[in-house]
Amino acid sequence: VGALQLGLSDVMGDHTIGIQLGIAGKLEDSDFVFTYLYLPRRIDVGFGGFYLTDEVIYRYRGTISGIPAYRDLYIRDNIAGAYTLLRYPFNRFWRVDLENTFYRWSELREDRIVTQDFVTGWRKIGERSDFIYAPRLRLVHDNILWGPTGPISGWRAHATLDRSFYFKEYGYLTAYTDLRNYTLFSRRYSFATRLFAGASRGGRAQSFRLDGPEGLRGLPTREEGHKMVLTTMELRFPFIDRLQMSFPLPLTLTHLRGSLFTDFGGVWDVNREFRGAKGGRL
Repeated sequence: VGALQLGLSDVMGDHTIGIQLGIAGKLEDSDFVFTYLYLPRRIDVGFGGFYLTDEVIYRYRGTISGIPAYRDLYIRDNIAGAYTLLRYPFNRFWRVDLENTFYRWSELREDRIVTQDFVTGWRKIGERSDFIYAPRLRLVHDNILWGPTGPISGWRAHATLDRSFYFKEYGYLTAYTDLRNYTLFSRRYSFATRLFAGASRGGRAQSFRLDGPEGLRGLPTREEGHKMVLTTMELRFPFIDRLQMSFPLPLTLTHLRGSLFTDFGGVWDVNREFRGAKGGRL
């Protein structure tokens, strides 16, 4: 089990190659992503291929003849396909991206019964597959100035429209935007704000996650919905400029930064069922 990320480029940066491998024992259980970008012209061109797999097991509690039992549900998804990219800059700070993705999706479902006395074998209960074409159109602005540890001034944003066309089922239509602003009010202090809003509809509408690295930090539960709004305010300040140790290892840490932040957001599916507060509490 392991992971590998490899990036290759010529001296001028006109041709770049990216390879990502997620190795998980067997080849059919591993992930692979290959990307090539051609960058010498004004219009950037890219293409790539990928094979991705995901496995999850859900456990449901119940009883069989009064004996405590569990039902394990195993779901395995495989995605394999290719994609293309066209990127056109209007000027130094604005550009438009057009991505086209073609892939085959397959899903396998199995279950088993587990009690204190016996465990049944895995039994196939469903299998589906489909071919999908998914175009994406994105308008991007980025005039960020970077400091030693991240963005310190400027703003960047994108407005994205995703569409999918399934051969056997209904697809999805997803629109979302992500706006981030950075204000440097002294040489070493900055204030960052973020606003994210998105919605998805259709027979296979996509879900937004409120937890995770791009969501509410510290949220202990997994919250998902077809609609999401999230805002963040964060004060970034210097914490440790230089920390040098001699024992047990010679180690020097520099440019450690601190932050004071608050996140606020929500996810939901149906507008009329959304409830932001109950009993005076969020």
